[in-house]
Amino acid sequence: MSPRLLPVSAALLLSACAAAPPAPPPPGDETVPLLTVGLDLRTPALRAREAVERVRGRPVPDEAAVPVVATRAEMVDAFCEELRPQVDMLYPGAPPQARETVLRSTAQRSARGVVARYSPERRRILLPTENLLPQMAALGLPTDRAAVRDFLVLVLAHEMVHAVDDAEHGLATLFRSVPDAEALRALGMVVEGRAVHYARRAAADLGLPGEVSSILPAEKGPLDDYRARFLLTYREGAAFAAALEARGGGLSDRVLADPPRLTSTVFHPERYGPGGEAAVPDLAAALRGAGFAGAAAASELDLRAHWLPVLGEEGTSRAFAGFLAGAGLHRPDGGVSLSIHETPEAAAAYAAGLRRIYGMEEGAAEGATQGLAAVVLVEAHRVASAVGPDTAAARGESERALVAEGR
Repeated sequence: MSPRLLPVSAALLLSACAAAPPAPPPPGDETVPLLTVGLDLRTPALRAREAVERVRGRPVPDEAAVPVVATRAEMVDAFCEELRPQVDMLYPGAPPQARETVLRSTAQRSARGVVARYSPERRRILLPTENLLPQMAALGLPTDRAAVRDFLVLVLAHEMVHAVDDAEHGLATLFRSVPDAEALRALGMVVEGRAVHYARRAAADLGLPGEVSSILPAEKGPLDDYRARFLLTYREGAAFAAALEARGGGLSDRVLADPPRLTSTVFHPERYGPGGEAAVPDLAAALRGAGFAGAAAASELDLRAHWLPVLGEEGTSRAFAGFLAGAGLHRPDGGVSLSIHETPEAAAAYAAGLRRIYGMEEGAAEGATQGLAAVVLVEAHRVASAVGPDTAAARGESERALVAEGR
C-alpha cells in the first residue's frame, strides 16, 4: 500500500511544556469524544519508549518519555520561539516586520496541523490533543480507542527518536550552526528522515497495523510546491536513513556528527560515505565566472518540489536519477541555468523533464514558456537553459552557460 500522509508543521525544531499526566481512560472501544479528558498518554508513551530504545540501542531521556498536553495557543508561542532563527536565515534581506509576519503565519498554520512536537530547548514532547482526532479522520484512520493508542505510539516514537538524537548531538545547536539555507534543508531532511525511519522500525517491532506504520508526514490538500517539499523531506529523508543503516559501517550514527550540506546528497545516499559528503562542482561560481553575476546554487529539494506536481513521481524520479549539481540566475523576465549529471543519458532525461516544465515540444531546443522564449541545450553530461524575451539572446546565454563548467 502507498503511505498515507500525516499533516505536520513547516518547522524542524520541536517544543513542549510540562503538565501532569492525565487519568487513565474508561474501558471500552468507543470513539473518544474529548481527548483532553481521560486520554491515556502513559501507555502509548511507554510502548513507544521501549520500542525506540530497542531499535536505536540508546535510552530515551526521561524528560522526553512523558508527553505533555498543550493548547493551540501554547503551540503558536512555542513555534514562534523556535522558528525565529530559521526565518531570519531564510529571509535575511526582509524587513523585520515582514519576517515577523512570516513567522506568525507559519506558527499559526503549524499549530493547527501538528500532532506532536519535541523541543530540544525544553527536552519535552508537546501534544496538542485537539488536533489528534481531526488528523486521524483526515487520514482515513478509525478513531476508536485502540486506533488512537496505536496512532499515538507511532507519533510518540517519531518524537522520541528526535529526543535520542538531541541527547547525543544537540539538535538546536546543529540547526543554529548550518551555514546557509540549503544546508538547513539538508539537515531537516536528515533529522526528520531518521525519525520516520526509526519510528517505522519501532512500529514493526510492536506489530502495529500497516495502515498506521506506513503514515508519512505531509501537508493536506492538492500537491503543490509547498506540499511536495514536505512529502520529499520526510519520505526521501527516511530512505536516506534506511540506506545508511543498511550499508553499516557506523554511517547512520555519524551522519549527525558530520551532516550533509546538500539536499542532493540525501536524494542520492551513495554520495555519503565514511569521509562524509562527496564533493560536487561549484556551478554557481562557474556561471559567475562566465559573466552571469548573481548566479546561485540550485537545491535539488526545491527543484524536485517544483517538478513533482507537473511531472509526477515517475517523471521526476527519471529526470533526477543522475543529477549531480545545478545553479542558475533568476531575473524578472527569465533566467539561465546549468546542471551536470552522472551520464549523458541522465542529462538527456533531465533535459526532457525541463522541456515539459517549460511546455516545449519533446526533443526541441527552442520553444516558448509563459510568453517568453525558452532554449534547452544538452552536451554530454551538461544541460543548459535560458528563458527571456528574445530567442537569439536566450540561445546565446544557453551556449555560454553550457561551456561555463569547463572554463
